[in-house]
Amino acid sequence: DWKTAIHPEDLRGLLEKWNALRDIDKPGQCEVRLRRSDGVYRWFLLRCQPLRDSTGSVVRWYGTAVDIENRKQTETLRIAEKQTLEMIANDASLKDILNHLCTCIDVQVWPSVTTILLMDPDGRRLWQGAGPLTPPEWIPVLNPVPVAPDAGLCGTAAFLKARVIVNDVATEPNWHDEYR
Repeated sequence: DWKTAIHPEDLRGLLEKWNALRDIDKPGQCEVRLRRSDGVYRWFLLRCQPLRDSTGSVVRWYGTAVDIENRKQTETLRIAEKQTLEMIANDASLKDILNHLCTCIDVQVWPSVTTILLMDPDGRRLWQGAGPLTPPEWIPVLNPVPVAPDAGLCGTAAFLKARVIVNDVATEPNWHDEYR
């Protein structure tokens, strides 16, 4: 049942790679996602090495699995940064650039819904500016958010001009019921 631990999108490629290495009796490696006991997939680098007897015949295969999730996340962020800079250089619209950023963040911290609120010129309100996964029914609730010390997380962050981080919006007192 080891195959059930491999991400379904990676299984075929892994089996093809493994069969090719076995046919030529050569060491090799492959990057795949493996499922943890909690069901979350993480990227691993799998390496295999044949053990040979005195005649050169393969008597056993050894393998290692190295967690490379952090490296893959870093690579993904670098790609996202490059794409964003290319969009800016190619004069993409602000909405397209911000939606791209939201999508990149959502991929990194899935499951999530990222939205970007933009401040109006008078500095008193925030308006939904981007977030392709933002449910349409949220937008009337988000528009506008007052810039004030008790105006939810975004309104408070804009008022304080500082980052506001909470562990759980469901229990956060400054997260108003209409936003829940």
